[in-house]
This record gives sequence, structure tokens and C-alpha cells, in this order.
Amino acid sequence: MGKHGWIIFLVVVVIVLLLAYSSAFIVDFKQIAIVQTFGKASAPIDGAAQAGLHFKWPWPVQSLARYDARTHVFEDTSGQIMTNDNQTVIISVFCGWRIKDALKFLRRLKTVKEGEQRLRDLVQERKQRIVSGYPLSSFVNTDKDLMRMDEMEQKILKSVREAADEEYGIEVRALGFKSLVVAKAVSQKIIKNMESERKEKAERYTSLGKAVADAITSRAEAARKQILAFANTRAQKIYSEGVRDAAELYHVFRGNERFAVFLRRLEFIRQAFAENTVFLLDPSVERGIGFFKDGASLDPGDGSKPQPTKTPEQP
Repeated sequence: MGKHGWIIFLVVVVIVLLLAYSSAFIVDFKQIAIVQTFGKASAPIDGAAQAGLHFKWPWPVQSLARYDARTHVFEDTSGQIMTNDNQTVIISVFCGWRIKDALKFLRRLKTVKEGEQRLRDLVQERKQRIVSGYPLSSFVNTDKDLMRMDEMEQKILKSVREAADEEYGIEVRALGFKSLVVAKAVSQKIIKNMESERKEKAERYTSLGKAVADAITSRAEAARKQILAFANTRAQKIYSEGVRDAAELYHVFRGNERFAVFLRRLEFIRQAFAENTVFLLDPSVERGIGFFKDGASLDPGDGSKPQPTKTPEQP
């Protein structure tokens, strides 16, 4: 092969390599690729299911558009919004989105940067419209039942999601409030309102507690009176029974008063010396123990002294 032949061969090889380079392309698992033939787009190649090496005709016959299929996140710039009670709040939101319909996205937006800007404008517009329909108390309140921030987030998300899907083929996966700021004058007003609300609640709870305490005291007093009346009735009944029983005993004792006194003295001694205890007592003070001094014989009743009982002399 002559010198010119080698040159021709190298030129052909270079052309083939260039054609192969411009015809072959690799789709990553996190990408979506669309091949366009004379401007007409074909079915997207989703890297999640079709990652790998693919081929197309060189430009200008066919061209290639690539998009990142992962979720993109941006933070909305803070903006002042007037609530429906003429108070100013500054709210920023975050948004997570991804390309859902690559063909629609290609026809309407071309690039990811352009898509994010369109989505930012859409979020701003829907946020302004929805938030302005609520009062300030829906953002800041001591009563959690009056808070409506979750409700607002869901309304903004639903509105933006529907519009982004329909117009741009974008799926909004998450959206929520990132920050909330109120003006200083509004903050002072909120603090005063919160103090007033808490004071009102404290007074209400104090009144409720006093009412409950009065009710408990009243019930306790009624129970005390009822128990006391029952106890008095029971005590009177026991006292009456005791008087009746005592009257019967007194009737028996009247038959022999001295014998009754003797039995009472014996009962006293039995109770006083129930334990093994030594007592030093004066019979002149306590007549009940005179029994040990005078003996066991009873008073004969004729005025003479009872004779002491003689004990056998000790050997």
C-alpha cells in the first residue's frame, strides 16, 4: 500500500470513529434521555430501567436531550404576604420536584434550570393566593385547634402539584413552610393577645377549681352531718340499751346491796391485778382493797366489826 493509501485509510478510520462517537451514547441510571429525529422526539429512555449503551444517528439527523431524573429541591425566597385581617407575615417554603413526563417537559421547558424557575413562579403565586385567605391567628395561636398551617401547606401543595403536572410534566413530591416571620409590631400585639388569652384561661380554670372545691366541701359537709347523725342515733340507742340493762341489774342488786358491793370489789380486784404486777395501795384511800386488811367475812349489819379470818400458826 502506498503512502497515499495509508493516509486514506487513516482518514477513513478517523471518520468511522467520529461517527461511532457521535452515534453511541450511555444513559446513566439516574438520567432520562430523549432522542429527536429532525426535531421529532421519540419515547424517553429511562435510566432506571434502560441504563447502558444506546445508539442514534449522528447530528443533524438525530439529536440527544438528557435530564437528571432525581428529585430536585429548592427553597423559595421569602416574601411579604398580607393576611385577611391586614397583618403582614413573611413566609418561605421548600419544594421537592422531579421530571415526570420528559416529553412534555422537553416541549415546554427544554432545560432543568428553566423548569425550576417556572416552578418557583408557580409556588410564589399559589402561596400568595392561599395564605392571604387566612387570618394571623391561623399562624400564631395558643390554641392548637385554631392553627391552620398544615391545612395551608396541603392546599398549596395540591394546587402547585396539579398545575405543574398539567403544564410542565413536573411531579411536585414535597412542599412545606420553611420559615415564618412577623413584624415587630405584630409580634408585640401577638404577645399581648397571648397574655390576655392565658389570663382569661387562668381565671376560668381558677373559677372552675373553686366551684369544684366548693362542691367537694359541700358533699363532705353533708356526709359529715349524715355520719354524725347516724353515730348520735347509734350512741343513743346503745345508751338506752345500757340504761335498760343497768336498771335490770340495779333491780337485782337492790335485793342484797352489801353482796352487790362485795361483788363489785371483787371485780375491781380481778381487773386491777390481772397482770403479775405489784401495787402498794392504801386501803384507807381505796376501799376496794380493804378486803385484804379486814378479812373476807362480810359486815354482819349489826354495827359490830367483822371478825378477821384466822390463819393457822406457822410451826
